[in-house]
Amino acid sequence: MAITSFGFAALLVVPGLDHRFGWSHEPGAVAAIGDLLHLAGWLGILGVFRANSFAAATIQVAPGQRVISTGPYAIVRHPMYATALLMLLGIPLALASWWGVVVCCLASCRRSRGA
Repeated sequence: MAITSFGFAALLVVPGLDHRFGWSHEPGAVAAIGDLLHLAGWLGILGVFRANSFAAATIQVAPGQRVISTGPYAIVRHPMYATALLMLLGIPLALASWWGVVVCCLASCRRSRGA
């Protein structure tokens, strides 16, 4: 759990430091793509809540709850996680941080392996 917490903190700290100290030099178009990915992530999360009013960070069974198979759930099993990955990738790109992209990819690989 400590490694996961450290990795998540690094996802936010590394791009900020990179942007502040100018470690990476990305073209402006890459930052715009990062902004669009971040926006797409937020819109995706709104779509998840629209399709499933029971969507939450903790899983609980509630009366009247049913399996959702339309909207974003027709494309991916856990759309909130998928859109969160878009947002997390968009942050370092928006801050023009190649080092942040590396940290994001490492954290995503670690998360997908179940650790």
